[in-house]
Amino acid sequence: MPSWKDFVEQLGVIQAAPVPFFVAVLAVFGLVWTAVSWSYSTILSSKNSQIELLDRQVADYKDKLSGATPTEAKAKIDDLEARLARIEPPRLSAEQRRVMASLVEVPAGSEYHLSIQSEMSCPDCNQYAADFYTVLDEAHWKIISPRVMGAAAASPKGIAILTPDTNSPLPEAAALARALSAAKIPFDLKSGADINRSISVAGPPMAVILITARGIL
Repeated sequence: MPSWKDFVEQLGVIQAAPVPFFVAVLAVFGLVWTAVSWSYSTILSSKNSQIELLDRQVADYKDKLSGATPTEAKAKIDDLEARLARIEPPRLSAEQRRVMASLVEVPAGSEYHLSIQSEMSCPDCNQYAADFYTVLDEAHWKIISPRVMGAAAASPKGIAILTPDTNSPLPEAAALARALSAAKIPFDLKSGADINRSISVAGPPMAVILITARGIL
């Protein structure tokens, strides 16, 4: 650390040549100011570029949405997704199969009987019915799978679970309703049943899963 004597000697040097000293100080200050100014100007330029880009993106979005508010835009997207869902052939995804399989096991000592009916006028319904058949057959349900015409109990959601009394559904209908709800598959629970079972075989009422074309919800 410089002593007091060193400080006095250096002060004497500055007093002897004040102009070069102050010129050197100003030069150093100028260099520091230039460096700081350049650094901040670079940062501000970058920020301005980002703001301009965001402004262009917002303007582009507004133009594409024809001035719609976020709520109106969401409504349009939801409507398009709903229309697309009605166009795309319905199929069970791997996750839906997994969820259903975990909830449709037949209790020990019981038998589950089901009629999986698909609308003949719907080209995609038979494959969708086959997806359900595979899951339930692997769970050891006893299944018949007739095709029908003009299903009066059809649901606009594309799937109706039929049981004689919706307030006290057949065990098969109740299990199906739980499984479809868990798998997030839209359906309606309706009164009805396949009372004839399989055209010529009489027996107690049987639960039905009726698969038809999806309508406008």
